Amino acid sequence: MHDLLRLLQAPRTTEATPAAEETNLLLAREWLRRSAVAAMALGIEARWPFFDAAEAIDPSFDLPAEVAAELERTVLGAVGGRMPLLLCASVRWQMLCARTAPPASIPEGLYDPVVALHRNGGALHAEHHMILVPVHGFVKGTIEANAARPPWIEDAVLQALLAPNTARHRYAYAHRWFRGHKRPIDVLTEEQARQRHERGEGYVVLAGDDPMRPFGFAEVGPAAGAVGVTFFDERMRCRVEYGFRRMEARSFLGDATIRTFDDATDKVLTADIYAFTPDGGMRSEHHDTRQKDHLVRTAQLPVDTTMLWAPPLRFGDWDDYFRFERLRPN
Repeated sequence: MHDLLRLLQAPRTTEATPAAEETNLLLAREWLRRSAVAAMALGIEARWPFFDAAEAIDPSFDLPAEVAAELERTVLGAVGGRMPLLLCASVRWQMLCARTAPPASIPEGLYDPVVALHRNGGALHAEHHMILVPVHGFVKGTIEANAARPPWIEDAVLQALLAPNTARHRYAYAHRWFRGHKRPIDVLTEEQARQRHERGEGYVVLAGDDPMRPFGFAEVGPAAGAVGVTFFDERMRCRVEYGFRRMEARSFLGDATIRTFDDATDKVLTADIYAFTPDGGMRSEHHDTRQKDHLVRTAQLPVDTTMLWAPPLRFGDWDDYFRFERLRPN
């Protein structure tokens, strides 16, 4: 089966979260930008932004019969708006480009924003001068204005959205996470992150369907065998943190922090800090910023360490590190 067709048939994100809606809006705008450049290069401005670029270049081009039939079963009735036309065009475009090099003036990955929009649970509709993405809409603008815009979304983010989701979660990469602004800094491709890992250089793993609004991230220090995992709450505040270190050829969760926050701000109200040892020891501290003496109490208890171990640190094996349920009293 054609690789892009298989991707279109893979499970899609269906949860309509604000994060997914925001990303879908950026993907729609990026499609208008790329399609505007392509339409002007191909001389089909009147058909922008819903067109088949392969047909514009080679009207005689056809898909193999079995691919065409499978594509029709995949997209017709499964998606709404103008998406069936664009998804069919994306497969035709990729197959045409595999046969002959496209004009250099056509943006690379022309239909990638459309495929990513489909994978992220979105769709495209048109009404008068508006482009409608479920929940959001915006004025289409002129083809010239769209073609002149800078990219709306980083290519590394786009490629992360297009990646087949074979693991428990979808992962993307960045140099680091900016906690104050709640966003990644310098998004990396998987290959760039792998190269940093092999060189022993640090990087960040972003966990979730949307790399710009993940449910958590991990700061990885390959040289030291250290992994610091953070889980966000609904406002992307650092609710839970786990610190893993290399021990006995595996990774051990040596410390954890669990916070609560003021409802209206990012101010930390309480923090429970835990330190663990492999033999089952645990020391805990409870801090309350509303008290004059922030350190309210300490405790030492035995714990079952079974769930505090993770596999050895290997690039790409992130599922176990992003297990949330870890703490279990003895």
